[in-house]
Amino acid sequence: MEKLPELFSSKHKKKAKDGTKLQEELYKQIGQLKVELDWLKKNLKNCVDKRKKLVDSGHKKISITRQCQLLGLPRSSFYYKATQDDSRDVSLMNLTDEIYTKHPYFGVRIIKKRLEKEDEIGNRKKIRRIMREMGIYAIYPKPNLSLPNKEHLKYPYLLRNLNINKADQVWASDIYFKRIRDKDQHEWQKACY
Repeated sequence: MEKLPELFSSKHKKKAKDGTKLQEELYKQIGQLKVELDWLKKNLKNCVDKRKKLVDSGHKKISITRQCQLLGLPRSSFYYKATQDDSRDVSLMNLTDEIYTKHPYFGVRIIKKRLEKEDEIGNRKKIRRIMREMGIYAIYPKPNLSLPNKEHLKYPYLLRNLNINKADQVWASDIYFKRIRDKDQHEWQKACY
């Protein structure tokens, strides 16, 4: 009852207008900050190392958690320390490469058995990861190899409608390929030059 006269006075309306102006100004600032934050996150997404350097661990007002949130950086990435390659992995890579070079058709399981024979212990997942890192995989016939390539030129069969009724009417030849071992190949090359 005491504030009833103020309710209908112009002072109350003026205070309400000032409050709405202040509220509009605050919303405008919030919108601007949101746009700037989105821009910052978009431009810093590419390099985690740059974002890690922007985090100030000694800041008094903003915690590391909040800084990581603002930069769009997972906190675990901030605390992560990279490890060095293990010399065991390097030796496994070398042995795997030797086995693969001799037998490119060996898969992960057979390479694992060969490594076990050489007293190198590595499980199948580790060998698969090493092969993937090295970019090697077993060479084997892939599915649908018997299907012809649509872009390949098709040669006509010239004997299709030919009536073969006498000797020496049609002749054929074939090329025989024999694989030469490395030692024999070097001797053959010396003889040619």
